Amino acid sequence: MRALRASARTLAFAAIFAGCHSDKAPTQVGGYPLLADVYMPSASAFSPVQTEIARTGTVRFNFPPLEHNVVFTGALPGTPSDIPTTQSTVVSRQFSVAGTFDYTCTLHPEMVGLVIVH
Repeated sequence: MRALRASARTLAFAAIFAGCHSDKAPTQVGGYPLLADVYMPSASAFSPVQTEIARTGTVRFNFPPLEHNVVFTGALPGTPSDIPTTQSTVVSRQFSVAGTFDYTCTLHPEMVGLVIVH
């Protein structure tokens, strides 16, 4: 009988802890997203112009059929590599260091953007 009660208690604890576990990865850290998208709806602007993410987060740059590039304009440690001229694809960059990262499209100099990593 004692063994049966102990076994029942073990099963109950297992059920409680199983309900608390989730296989889903977190989508935010400290109130900031771990994933963000930047679009290029024209030859004159990134959208959004300013993107805020959590440290270790990823920004997906969504390239339209019109050619663009993404060139980061700073020497801050942790600056991701530039994205060469491309079109009709999505290119991701991860930001592992907190800071402010300016970028531009050198093909369309009026296109400027900013990633703020918290």
